[in-house]
Amino acid sequence: MLHRHHPNRHMSVGGARNTVETVGELDGHYDMSDRRGDARAMERNLRRKYWWWSMAEMCTEYVDNCIHCQRHKSRSYLPMGKLAEIEEPSSMGIGYSVDFLTRLPEQTAAKHTALMVVRDRWSRRVFAIPCRDTTTAKEAALLFYNEICLNQMRGLPNYIQMDRDPRFRSSWFREFYRLTGVHLHFTTGYKSQSNGLVENANRTLSKLLRSASTDHQLIHTHIVDYTIRSQLGQYPYRAPA
Repeated sequence: MLHRHHPNRHMSVGGARNTVETVGELDGHYDMSDRRGDARAMERNLRRKYWWWSMAEMCTEYVDNCIHCQRHKSRSYLPMGKLAEIEEPSSMGIGYSVDFLTRLPEQTAAKHTALMVVRDRWSRRVFAIPCRDTTTAKEAALLFYNEICLNQMRGLPNYIQMDRDPRFRSSWFREFYRLTGVHLHFTTGYKSQSNGLVENANRTLSKLLRSASTDHQLIHTHIVDYTIRSQLGQYPYRAPA
């Protein structure tokens, strides 16, 4: 219910949600032409004449959806700088992008519910290592070291690019790879495009796992190793190791 203040009496006018657009636009929006985009200023302006439940939330929602407010809103912070580009490696085994593909169904005896997805930034080759959602930072560090550096005989890379997963940001993970001489490059938070190579691999792996869910061939494999043919220009089994 929308309540209108009066010097001598208190008036109730209609429903708040049905009238907030008209009332807010006429009394609270255009009266503050010098402060467009400020939901709190709009609320203060409206409170001089009206009151209803959830007034602050509705003013914020109205301003967020107003094209004029968003266009003329003043910015109180510095403009965001450009994203720093990571230098592409000159050969395989120098740089990797790493991410986790989680919340998979338990299809194996080992109860694997996640994949550590590792992608070579030069050859675009992808390694999917089965693990669990509860994999710790120590287990994640050893998983990459044992499977990629030792079992695949690729040696230690120069750098690893990854998102800001708490396991990657942990002191144990960073100290382990500091001692091995591997640089860790962390992407911008909440911006999946900065780690697009492995995100694209995650999307492709998700499609493969859904299509193979009837026979469970991929999820039972110890390491799923495939290569994008269009990027290498040859069949995956002919790709260099």
